[in-house]
Amino acid sequence: MNKYEEAIDIYTKAIKTEKFIRMASLLKRAITYIDVKKYEEAMIDLVWVLEDDPINSEAYYFKGLIEYK
Repeated sequence: MNKYEEAIDIYTKAIKTEKFIRMASLLKRAITYIDVKKYEEAMIDLVWVLEDDPINSEAYYFKGLIEYK
């Protein structure tokens, strides 16, 4: 639907909720940032996810994708 900025705003609001929702929202926001080529912002979110969950394979996958791009 190409409503990336709206999605980023919603994920940003969700980050302020409980831990489980925060981590999922950070990951989803990072993916959305990647879609709009905001790689630095995406990397920041992925680092936050990995600080809390150092074995999160999705976060590592998307970090690798950013490095590849």
